[in-house]
Amino acid sequence: MIEIDPQLARVARDDIPEQHAHVVGVSIAPSGRYAIVMLTTGEGSAMEFDQTVAEHLGSEWVGLMSGAPSSVIYAGDHRAAPLCNYMDRLPPEVERVVVLDRGKEHEVPVERGYFLYAAWKQDKPGDDSTDPWNAPGSVDT
Repeated sequence: MIEIDPQLARVARDDIPEQHAHVVGVSIAPSGRYAIVMLTTGEGSAMEFDQTVAEHLGSEWVGLMSGAPSSVIYAGDHRAAPLCNYMDRLPPEVERVVVLDRGKEHEVPVERGYFLYAAWKQDKPGDDSTDPWNAPGSVDT
């Protein structure tokens, strides 16, 4: 089961009833300021993915954008390159995947056959050494 702040989950669901939305991935920027939440809504052939980007302001999460998954996310001075297997559901026995991102391995939980990992970067003047555009490099299940 994916662990998520209940208030962040409510922001990601917006007006979708709780019983019709399932969190399949959460990625919070290392700074803690931004988050990406991937939901599935509906079932079977009517299932859709919804990606929400939120900002942590004070003690509350605030939704910045929501909709179809995108390959690049810009939020303030942060950028992220999300990796989600929304085209190919993993077998039920797969509980975690390992993602190689800029030379480091990250274990990522699989929920309902899907996972979300985001390669985050906070922009700093003159620093392109850890740009996420070439990452993540591989996925092992």
